[in-house]
Amino acid sequence: MMSLPTEIFVLLLRNILEKRKEMSGKISIAEKWQKVREKFSVIWIADGSTLEQLRKSLKASEKESGKLAGRIMMIVEAFTQVPVTVWYQKNERCNDKVWVEQLINELPTSGLLVVDLGFFSFPWFDLTRMRGKTSYQIKQVLSAGKLY
Repeated sequence: MMSLPTEIFVLLLRNILEKRKEMSGKISIAEKWQKVREKFSVIWIADGSTLEQLRKSLKASEKESGKLAGRIMMIVEAFTQVPVTVWYQKNERCNDKVWVEQLINELPTSGLLVVDLGFFSFPWFDLTRMRGKTSYQIKQVLSAGKLY
């Protein structure tokens, strides 16, 4: 598998995902999530990782030589963890924000996308916690409470 070019692997995986979408039927969701699910056309989770880090996390064979280059972005359906799509970027030093436009274009109207702080970008978020290195200035406190 290490000798298979990453671009070919990603293309193969995309084709499998398309076939999977065609075969999937009605998704059954636990009752406690029904109200949440009804508010959105889809609920997806997106996360990116370097391929080399994935190999280490999966404890791939230490005998394999070479380093896996690039980053991969996976989008899965929140309730079933069924993959929606996958993207590949050759540059392993880039961050998840390189996929922002693709994510926005791919997400259906009224869809909810759950992401981590890899997507931290002022023009693009509605609610997230601040990164430790974020600098800001409080202009006015609108509300304060125990949980916010």
